Amino acid sequence: MRATLIGALVLVLAVLAAPVAPRCQDLALPPSGIEGADSPVFRAALEDWLHGDDQHALPSLGELARQDNLAAQILLGIIYDRGLMRTAWIAGLSLAERRALFRFDDGRFGVPWLRHAADRSELAGLIIQAGPDEQGNFTADAGLRAAAAGEPRSTVRLLGILLNQGTWAEAVRLAAVAETYDMQAMAWAAATYLATDKARALRERGLAEFRARTLQGWIFATLADRLFDAELEAILAPHDPMRIYVSRGRLPLDTADPPPPGGEAVLDALLADAPEADLPRRYCRRVCAAEAPVCTRQIYGMLAGYMTLPHAVSSPVETLIPQDVWVTTRRAEIVLEQYVLNTTHARPDPAAAFETLRLAPCLRDALRPALVLP
Repeated sequence: MRATLIGALVLVLAVLAAPVAPRCQDLALPPSGIEGADSPVFRAALEDWLHGDDQHALPSLGELARQDNLAAQILLGIIYDRGLMRTAWIAGLSLAERRALFRFDDGRFGVPWLRHAADRSELAGLIIQAGPDEQGNFTADAGLRAAAAGEPRSTVRLLGILLNQGTWAEAVRLAAVAETYDMQAMAWAAATYLATDKARALRERGLAEFRARTLQGWIFATLADRLFDAELEAILAPHDPMRIYVSRGRLPLDTADPPPPGGEAVLDALLADAPEADLPRRYCRRVCAAEAPVCTRQIYGMLAGYMTLPHAVSSPVETLIPQDVWVTTRRAEIVLEQYVLNTTHARPDPAAAFETLRLAPCLRDALRPALVLP
């Protein structure tokens, strides 16, 4: 299971084309406590970026970052750190131009803006959440501080690390802030490794979600430890083919295994209601209309299922772009498209790999312009 989680949590993001999101000036972007975020120049650049306009947004953000605007440094740093760089405009830059845009000039090779910003911003450091404590251990502390600072989704990465290294007690500590869908299933699953009262309570929440047939419950069923738990084994084992299909989806490739009987109908029903699938649903309603359920299922499969979904649909920095605003923007669709296309970008010939995908024609037409080649 650890290998599966590690592979699923390697974030190779990207960016590109799509919807009819409202013009950014129409978005309800609230004031942010980050220094420099209230600058009219920064606000205009942020709005351009959310609208998908790299050509105007990124040079402006770069100039602000060099002028020591912390908000611009954090946003550019996140674009770089989380791989949100696969766009046609960025692909046209030289290596030197990219380095000048996304790195602070320290007189040597440059430092990514987010790490530079972390020297004076605790929030930037919490967003990175890359390292262990002084004793070399990962704990829930950074995630709890990030949630308190208004960045709960940034804790997903840390929760995955805690699960991967088997630090179950720390994972359950982090479950205290797991009120967003993208953490609940993993937190409940982590609780199956412990015998504490708090862990048992979380385990029961996961079971309740499974019995209610929510997407979160199916993910709990996939991650939960059943080796020494006869009750879980009896409840979950009869559904093994379905739970694997629901949690991982199936890539729409010729080599993909077929779904279990009734699997597509079950997954369609789950994705029709799951809050974490709101962005793919919006996107598919726009590009595929009557075939939106098929489109949503195929996107989910290309994301390799649930484990990538939270990263694909979450605001990169909630303090600047609240989640409810983020999912309405063109930029969110661009990020979703590039997550979806990640499997093709990893192939030696991305264009040829894309053409082998078994996609609804409407989704194929929507994604083809987003295939940014090296």
